[in-house]
Formats: sequence, C-alpha cells, structure tokens
Amino acid sequence: MEQYLDHGHGEALLRNPQVAQAVESALLHFDGERYRLHAWVLMPNHVHVLFTPLAGHGLSDILHSWKSFTASQANRLLGRQEELWQRESFDRFIRNEEHFAAAVAYIEENPVKAGLCARPEDWPFGSARRRVKQTPGAETSLGAHASLGAQASSLPQTLTIMQAGMPALPGPARRDSMPNIKIVLVGGGSYSWGPKVLSNILSNEYLNGCRVVLHDINPEPLELNFRLALKYKELADSDTAFQQTTDQAAAFDGADYVVVTISTGGLKTMRVDLEVPEKYGIFQPVGDTVGPGGLSRALRNVPVFLQMARAMEEHCPSAWMLNVSNPLSALTRAVNKETGIRAIGVCHGVRNVMHRYARFLGAELADCAFVNTGIDHCAWATDLFIDGRDAGELLLEKGVDEWLAKPATEAKEDEALGELYHLRCGLLLWRQLGVLPAISDRHMVEFLPNFIQGMDNLEKYGVERTSIADRENNYATARARTERMLAGEDELKLSAGSDDVAGWIAALDGGPPIEDNLNAPNIGQIPQLPPDAIVETRGILDKTGIRPIVSPMPEQIEAIVRPHVLREELTVEAAVEGDFDKALTVLSGDPLLPSIDIARPMLEEMLAANKDWLPQFGL
Repeated sequence: MEQYLDHGHGEALLRNPQVAQAVESALLHFDGERYRLHAWVLMPNHVHVLFTPLAGHGLSDILHSWKSFTASQANRLLGRQEELWQRESFDRFIRNEEHFAAAVAYIEENPVKAGLCARPEDWPFGSARRRVKQTPGAETSLGAHASLGAQASSLPQTLTIMQAGMPALPGPARRDSMPNIKIVLVGGGSYSWGPKVLSNILSNEYLNGCRVVLHDINPEPLELNFRLALKYKELADSDTAFQQTTDQAAAFDGADYVVVTISTGGLKTMRVDLEVPEKYGIFQPVGDTVGPGGLSRALRNVPVFLQMARAMEEHCPSAWMLNVSNPLSALTRAVNKETGIRAIGVCHGVRNVMHRYARFLGAELADCAFVNTGIDHCAWATDLFIDGRDAGELLLEKGVDEWLAKPATEAKEDEALGELYHLRCGLLLWRQLGVLPAISDRHMVEFLPNFIQGMDNLEKYGVERTSIADRENNYATARARTERMLAGEDELKLSAGSDDVAGWIAALDGGPPIEDNLNAPNIGQIPQLPPDAIVETRGILDKTGIRPIVSPMPEQIEAIVRPHVLREELTVEAAVEGDFDKALTVLSGDPLLPSIDIARPMLEEMLAANKDWLPQFGL
C-alpha cells in the first residue's frame, strides 16, 4: 500500500496547491487546542500526520473534523462533489521515544523517498519546511519538537495516513448474518416517542437482528414499552432482540448508538418553564429551546447529559449519541464541548415544514429541492423549489399576500390557504426579510420579539400554545393507547414517526447512506456562525460519519440567529459551572423580554422552583 501511495497512483487531488494549502491550514487550525501536531506531510494522494490528541478530544472526532471540513473545501475548489477521502485511515500508536523519532523521520522524508524533491525542507506542504523556517525560541509545538521525544512514553501519539482521491472501497451490502449492533434508547419509557422509534427500528431491514436496550429511570412505563416492543417484534417477524433495564452502566456497556429523549423533571419542571414567564408577560408556545423556558430547561438538562456522556466514555467510548431532546442545540453542544463523545441532533421540523409546503402546492416532499440554514427551531430556507418552480412565486400566485392581510381568526378559516395557518407568522417574516422560515410558527416566534409578548399579540398573530394541561392530556392519551394495544383492544401497527433514527444508525454503521436534516458541530457548513456551534443544515450520513452540506446564511438572517448562538454558548457555560451571572446575561439579552427589569426576579423564581434539579447552583 505504501509503495502504491508513494508512486502517486490515483487522482492525486492534493497535487493542486490550493487544495493542499486548504488541507494543511485545517491541520494547523486547532493545533494546541484539540491536539498537538508533531509532524505531517501532504503527498499528492495521501497525508501523513503525527499528533497527540488533547484531553476531551478523541482520535475519531479529530479525523472526522479534518476529513469533513477539508472535503468540503477541496470539492469547492475543484468543482466536484465526490468523496475526497477514502473511508478508512491507517492509524498507528507510538510505542516509545525511538518509535517517535523514526515516525517523524519517515513522515518528513516521504517526498524525498517518492522522488518529489531532494530534501525534506524543499517540499512545500509539510512540517520539515516549517521546522527549518521556525524562529529559534518560538513557543509552538514545532519549536518544542526537540523535547517531545522525552514525552513519548507518557503521551499517546498517533500516526495517521489519510488517503485522498482514490476509488472508494465498496460499502457493505445487506447483511446475510445478524448485525452486531447494540442500540440504547434512553427515555425508553416514553409513551409518545418510544413506540415510534421502536417501529422505526423494526421497519429498517438493515437493522434486523440488532440488539435494542430500553433504558429509563422509571420502571413502570419502561415495562409497558418493553412489552410493546415484544409485540411489535412478533408483528414485524423480526430477529431483533430487546432488553430493558434501569441500570445505566448495564445499558451503555458495549453500546454502538445511544439515542436520548428525556425531559429532566418531567411536566412538573416544565410547568415552571412556562408559567413563571407568564407572570411577567411572556407566553411561550413551547418553551423548550430559547427564551426563559428554554434557558430553564437547559440549566437542568445539561448536567444530566454530561453525566450520560461521561458514562458513555467509560462504557462505550466509540458510540454515537443521537440526541432527540430539547433544547437540542444546547444539549448537543454541551456533550461535544465537554466530553469526547460524538453527539448529533435529530429533529424532523424542517422536513415536516417542507412537506407541508409541498402538499399545499400539490406535490410531495420528494418533489422539493431546498437549502436550509440556521439552528434547531430557527431554520430558514434560502432556496425552495417545488416541481422545479420557486415556491415563493407559487405562494404569491395562490394569493398569499391577500391572505396574510386578513385577521388571524379569518385567515384560519380560509378555505384556500387555511392549511398554512401554522406557518402564517413565518410567511409574514418572509415578506419582510425575503427568506422563508423552514420551521413552524410555534417554534420560530420564540426567537423573535413581539409575537408572544402579551395576550394581545398572541391573539393578533394567532399563535397557538401547548399548555401543561395539553401535555398532560397527550401523556394520558399515549399511555392509554399503549395499554389498549397490549390488551388487544386497539390495532397493533408499526408507526415510525418523522425522526428516522433507524435510518441514521444504519447509515453510520455501513448500511444505505442517507441525506437528512442534520444538527451538527459547525465545521464550515455555515461560515457566518462560530466554529463548533451546533447548526442545522442538510447533511449526508454514511459509514464515514457525517458530512454537513455547506449552506451559507444571508446577513439579515445572521442578524437574528447569531445572537442566539452566542447566548447558547453562555447557557452551556452557566449550566456546567452553576453560574448565576452567566444565566442572567443570557436571559437579559433574550428578545422575548419586554423589560430588562424582570430578568433577575424571573430567573431567581425559576431556579428556586426547580432547585431540586439544579445542584450545580448550590440553592
């Protein structure tokens, strides 16, 4: 293989100096923050890198970040869309000081060995050239190279070879034997989400025969959903094995995928999220992402997610966490920021809204071509074409402007456009901003002022809320349906829901690749937002991992979204550190607050009411 590489076989895409420069810049970008680079060289068709991962950053995460970002940059420069990197890297761990020195020499001599230059420092894209140029005494990882050899026995260095531009190895076909996959469903006792994800898994042919563990801290609903899973299994004639447990360590041991849907404190704490802000004139429709309710929910959920992620580091360090819980962006960010676990967020909102527009215009989701950019529950469609035509033009032809001019109550009853009622506020924004929201009103209005500040605005804009009473009724209805199915009093049928968790798992494991709406760390897919923030775009999932699609954000949308991203970072810090002042800063700058004067008393009241779930604040 090394001889094959050294002879420059394959497409040799890294021979392009712009591409090579982009890859080298990516390697250097997080040097000293996520890893320490010791040596590297970019050959025409492959890359050698010797580095030490720093605490909290795993080998697979670092490689994934390099490959995903550089593939996007290279394809843009080359005007291509194919895969840049071969799926597998060749990794070696450095054994000792002697091995370390040999690895550095091997890497930097590679271009000479291949006949590409006379001396290592003559090659333009490698550590040898930079080492020669390094000013004596400069404090960088390269300047410190002479002393690094002494650390070889205590620091786990890794030598990695990444191959570029070579034909991709064929992905695995449908398994003839049982897949060796362990999936853990945290929140496995959920009556609303549990049956849907169980159906989703059992409906996926690639996952037939996997092992699914339902895990919950509440044994009663866990038992009911476990019994339902066994009935579903019989209905689907599936070989999938199911287990249930309240023991987290047993659930996580050897897991490959951990899917999380929880709400710390349940409806009791959610009541605080919604009803305390009401006293101050803020009427959130959902209250699970931003605003006072979203902040309160994040503060009590982040510590729980970090405890789970750290348990995963102990029991299943290579597993993916698929988060379906809100506030989705903040929780997913916390795990990626504070631990070595790879976490991505699953939300069906954008696809559902695209489907609504398609259905209204007489088409299906498959007939839509769209680009969405933003963060979870604040997503925007910068392009939307349905059956090849601009959706905005089609909406205007349907008389949407005249409909938007009607009072909310009249608009809701309109025979022609009434089915768009729950997107009406978004359409009003579209006519002002020129960009169509890609999420329903109940979420979008929580990111903006005016819509939900006071009952008058709620009525004016026709915003409908989901109250605690509604949620209690939904819970009771879902539980009753599960009990009826178990008793044979209701039809037992698989209902997969909108979140294709099974499709994601199958794709990541080597099954059919999938394109879906992806909440993932920002590696450049939205250049206008901070690196590593959890952003929402379309993306591809397959055995190589996740590859978000570049989706630039218009400046008028950046003005709305970016402040929320910055507050989200502070929210995570406040939750991790138990920092009241940081939480107060987040709340004080939220656009839902009608007055800065209410921030402190409202935050104090919410924290006091949920103090049992907020040990980090020492209340």
